[in-house]
Amino acid sequence: MIYQGFSLLTANQEVLQHPLIASLTRASLAASVNATPAQVVFSFARSIGILPLTGTSNAEHVKQDLASRDVKLPPEAVQAIEFLAG
Repeated sequence: MIYQGFSLLTANQEVLQHPLIASLTRASLAASVNATPAQVVFSFARSIGILPLTGTSNAEHVKQDLASRDVKLPPEAVQAIEFLAG
């Protein structure tokens, strides 16, 4: 059985906007893995066994969402995001 995560971005705006993810500085997670905040969230979901679903019709977002498969988060990053998500 695979858990499917729908609306991972829309329903988690506070996580997307958290400085750990949203800030595009060298200190941010998104910048450290060269990914968008949305790609980090999708990569995190896969890291914990959730299949992220996207409902976008924006071609650029579709490309970015698919590219998130190549984003590899280090274990400490997964733990940090788990802490944010509660």
